[in-house]
Amino acid sequence: MVTWRELSLKSKYMEGDRSTDLVQLNSNGHRDDVSLRLASQSLQKQIPDYVRTGLHLCATLSRRVVKSKHDAKVTQHALRACDIAVKFAPKRSREAIEAHGLRGDLLSLISRFDSADEDYKAARTLVHDVKGSDINPQVARTLLQDIDLKTLVNHWTQLYKTKRFKELRREVKALAVQERQTGEARAMSELTAHWLSAFKQKKRVLDVLTLQRRYTLRCLNFEALDGDGTSYDGLDMRVA
Repeated sequence: MVTWRELSLKSKYMEGDRSTDLVQLNSNGHRDDVSLRLASQSLQKQIPDYVRTGLHLCATLSRRVVKSKHDAKVTQHALRACDIAVKFAPKRSREAIEAHGLRGDLLSLISRFDSADEDYKAARTLVHDVKGSDINPQVARTLLQDIDLKTLVNHWTQLYKTKRFKELRREVKALAVQERQTGEARAMSELTAHWLSAFKQKKRVLDVLTLQRRYTLRCLNFEALDGDGTSYDGLDMRVA
């Protein structure tokens, strides 16, 4: 059973004058303005541990759904964890983007396609909302491409599972034509190529479905946002 207890945490840097621990002194013994700005940015970006824990639980329990072959209890716990992660993520933040992305991935995995689409749309909207503050434009473009790919995979999987094969074939062919004209992202181009091969019976449909599922089991990449290239431990759901 998933239990949740909101932690009451206070950063050591926020207690009294101890915030100066983050500030370096210059050669004259005075506080350096650059250090002050960096300290201020560091304090602003601090996220409560319970938010990170929520994201970690959502990702970890979602992986267990795969390993358990969609066991009902495991799935229920994962859904609860992801709902909590979305609830506690600060509004208009990268954590909110990640929470919606993770829950969307889980919902797509268990074939709740419409709900997954709603989470992906929410994540996309949040990227636009926080672009320029928490996310630089270049990273935002990458995130939007990743979310668009997840949305497409979720939709095409839904078309296949609901046996709307003609509609799926029509959409794949239309996107393939669009790619030749505009040049889509590499992953999307590869995905359409695999489906076209399946339509020509050169590749098994099951192999294509397995391949495209990898895109919804891959966490959104926030590494470029962290100057040191770090990411949340345990959140990578990529399939090797």
